[in-house]
Amino acid sequence: MAKKPKTTTETGALRNKKGATPSSTTKNAASSHPTKLSSSSGGGLVTSFPLHLLSNDNWHGCNTRPQVLVQGRVVVLSNFFTVKECQAWITFCETLGRLEYTAHPASKYMAHRECYRMQQSDATELAQRIYQRLTSSSILPLVHQETATLYNRSSYASVGCNPNLRLYKYLPGHSFGKHVDGCDTVDTMGQTEWTVLIYLSECQGGATRFYTTSSFSSGRQQRKNSSSSSSNNNHHYNSVAYEPKVGSILLHLHGDHCLEHEGETVRGGIKYVLRTDLVFGIPSKNSC
Repeated sequence: MAKKPKTTTETGALRNKKGATPSSTTKNAASSHPTKLSSSSGGGLVTSFPLHLLSNDNWHGCNTRPQVLVQGRVVVLSNFFTVKECQAWITFCETLGRLEYTAHPASKYMAHRECYRMQQSDATELAQRIYQRLTSSSILPLVHQETATLYNRSSYASVGCNPNLRLYKYLPGHSFGKHVDGCDTVDTMGQTEWTVLIYLSECQGGATRFYTTSSFSSGRQQRKNSSSSSSNNNHHYNSVAYEPKVGSILLHLHGDHCLEHEGETVRGGIKYVLRTDLVFGIPSKNSC
């Protein structure tokens, strides 16, 4: 493993001067966290997500059609979680879950970020249940087609979701600056290729904005823009934004082909979002 600062999917990597996004290898799907953390609650709280938060026993599939926000890069599907399920995740985290505060300013290697979060790196069963829903929806065949076309490998397909589950809570004023997501290698599974975001709430502001044409002409300009926490600027040309909708799921390609994106500043309400990744089983020679 290269002995350099890690820039993983968790911290929000900045693309380097050559446009490449560093990848990382994770043991048991755990990521490194060079961020400042502090517990928002006292002791006695649980640090894992209970299985009852997501059951597929009465799941009859998602009848909505996927919405392509950016061809080959970003796709959304509504009603992936029910309103009741979303509320159950939020209630658990606010009453029993150990939400931790994380904040770090923009730097050469990381984008600005401020939020609360809870993470379980070995949530294998819940990740499988999320993947089961994906397999019964119309979004997964589309993602497979786009990935196979990109890497020119028809056999390159997903095998599951990353058991490293993260739940984020953004209060008014919180944001995640412009960045790219890197690939991770998940033990016994394969390599992550798509970020998976499940929105549990709606809020004012807080949109996930993707920049379809890079506004970074050089590494120096990249650091300058990122240091200004671009959530508050008006440079939204050549971009597409998705505003959180309760129960919707958004998948976007990451790694070297990741679009620069940001979580815009929440202006009102609270933004809750659940994060995992789509793992592909056969490593591509050209990916990440």
